Amino acid sequence: MVYMTSISDVECRSWVTLFAMTGVHLMLSGDPAAYGETKTEILKRVLPVITGPVARPGDLWSKPATPALWTLEVSRPFDSWLVVANTQFGSSQVNVLDFAALGLDTSKFYTVYDFWN
Repeated sequence: MVYMTSISDVECRSWVTLFAMTGVHLMLSGDPAAYGETKTEILKRVLPVITGPVARPGDLWSKPATPALWTLEVSRPFDSWLVVANTQFGSSQVNVLDFAALGLDTSKFYTVYDFWN
């Protein structure tokens, strides 16, 4: 269990991203004012939770520790896309994405959007 009031804003964003992408039940309790403005805005951006397919770790087999990258393939009648979440922060943060390792065709062009920034 993660207590939103006991973690930093950066840690909150990482946890909430992972919860939202994997479809895990995100239970909030207590006084929402205790979360602070930044954490409240983070929570607003991911609720309601994505329904349908769930995320999978993007680098599960190449890392001895908890995977840093999680991917979620979303397909809708009007388009499809790949959501990639970097759940690590600090010195272990992933700064470069290997499109081929994510299963993307490296001969194509992609639009990349930073959800949080």
